[in-house]
Amino acid sequence: MDEGWAAVVAAVVAGGVGIGGTLLGTVVGRKQTTDQAHVEHRQWLRGQRQSTYLALLETWDGIVDEMVAMQNSWDGRVQEWQEAAVGPHPGEQADEALHAAGARLRHATEQVDLLGPRSVDEALTELKDAFVGCRDEIRNQSVRQPQWVNREAWEAKLTRATAARRNFHAAAIKTLRTAPGPEQEEEGQ
Repeated sequence: MDEGWAAVVAAVVAGGVGIGGTLLGTVVGRKQTTDQAHVEHRQWLRGQRQSTYLALLETWDGIVDEMVAMQNSWDGRVQEWQEAAVGPHPGEQADEALHAAGARLRHATEQVDLLGPRSVDEALTELKDAFVGCRDEIRNQSVRQPQWVNREAWEAKLTRATAARRNFHAAAIKTLRTAPGPEQEEEGQ
């Protein structure tokens, strides 16, 4: 009877090990599939972020160039308007251009807002605030006397805008250079 029991015990142990191995294989297989899905999603997200961040920087650079050109020609346009007193005031023209620029920037920033992470969101807020500062400085020229460009105030706003762009770019680089991995926690998610 000892041999019979030994065979039964061996069969039970072998069956238990087989079932345990199957269960362990299933759990490990699911973990690998889940990890792979997370990595692929993060790679996709990183690609989306890169495209969106670059589009925002391109939009930003275009808007800043437009505002600088507006400021560089402001005094001459105001003088022409004062002498001729016809046509729309340069401030009205500036309002239209700034409204359009704000709409383009809002579209680009909303896309970045959707993709995060928080470190980029914070830099994005700084970028939007810098735009508002530049926009308001240009708009205020229309109502103050004299209406000439206050170069000192404008340069301060432009310096802030340049710093905000640099900070956004740095936050974007940090986000994009972090390689996606299965155990990585997504910031701000």
